Amino acid sequence: MNKRKFLILFFTMSIFIFSFSFSNATILQDHFGITLSVSGQDFDNSWVPTPASADYSVANWDTGGIHPSPPGWDNAEVFDVEAMYLDDTATDVYFAIVTSMREDGFPGDMWGYPSTRIFGPGDIRLKIGNGPLREYGIEIIDDANQGEIWKDATWTFDQGGAGYPMGYPDSGHYMKTNMHVGTGTKTGDVSNFAYYDAGVVERGYATYVIEGIIPKAAIGNPGKNTSIIMEWSPDCNNDWLDVGHNMGGSTPPVPEPSTIMLIGIGLVGMYFAGRKI
Repeated sequence: MNKRKFLILFFTMSIFIFSFSFSNATILQDHFGITLSVSGQDFDNSWVPTPASADYSVANWDTGGIHPSPPGWDNAEVFDVEAMYLDDTATDVYFAIVTSMREDGFPGDMWGYPSTRIFGPGDIRLKIGNGPLREYGIEIIDDANQGEIWKDATWTFDQGGAGYPMGYPDSGHYMKTNMHVGTGTKTGDVSNFAYYDAGVVERGYATYVIEGIIPKAAIGNPGKNTSIIMEWSPDCNNDWLDVGHNMGGSTPPVPEPSTIMLIGIGLVGMYFAGRKI
């Protein structure tokens, strides 16, 4: 391969890599249009999603949220569920959760329990249409199965006397947070699943985002106007939040013009490379 051919191929591959990086944005930002930011100690971003089809709930304490921190718990910020988002396209359901609960949890000695007792995230509960709560679940706790979707699994609340079995504030139902993989039927996997540090520190603690895309085929192919309720909390239920959405089958987001242009340039480069090699 001569120098000219090498440069053409190098240019083409660079364009493809660059265009991929452009299109690899997060679901929270790219689909829901939410860019987290903090002024002083508190969030100062808008919580309103840009797609009109999206539904959301916000519980951040200074935005008129409905869930205060439980009394008597220092470092209560780590349990905060700040916001949740749901939207759907013809084939998928998009979701994003904003929380202060990190993926590996926090040691119990922060609250007078043994350090070996970990307070961490719970699994995601889903109710579809008239089906029961927790008919479907998304695995979060078990790293080996993270992002898996299961139906009719066994659920438990494993924090005993620590936390709130009915949630704080009281949800009116027993909030089981641990889905036992293998006890039900696996129906699919969440694509683009991520649990990541958003790079924003609020009230002294990092902010995390849990997000992904649920194939509708994995939750029974719900039809238009079928409701979906997503509920999530840390495993101790010291805070919780849910969000409801009616299926509408909106059009998937259109790629940014810059991304389309870069892909086009890459294809042109490959064409000329093929002619000259």
